[in-house]
Amino acid sequence: MAALVAAGLGISILPNLKGTDQSKITQIPIQNPQCQRTIGIAWVEGRYVPPSVQKFKQFVL
Repeated sequence: MAALVAAGLGISILPNLKGTDQSKITQIPIQNPQCQRTIGIAWVEGRYVPPSVQKFKQFVL
C-alpha cells in the first residue's frame, strides 16, 4: 500500500512504516484512533475437514 501511495495512486491508513523509504509519503498521525476489525471464519457443514483445519477451527473458536 505504501508503494501505491508513494506513486501518487491514493491514500491509505497504515501502521508505522519503520525501516521503509518514506521520502515520497506524507504521514499525518491519527490522534486517539479507535481502530478495530472484525475477523470471521466460515466452513461448509458436513464437508470433509482435514485434521489441521479442525485444530485451527478449535483454536479460533
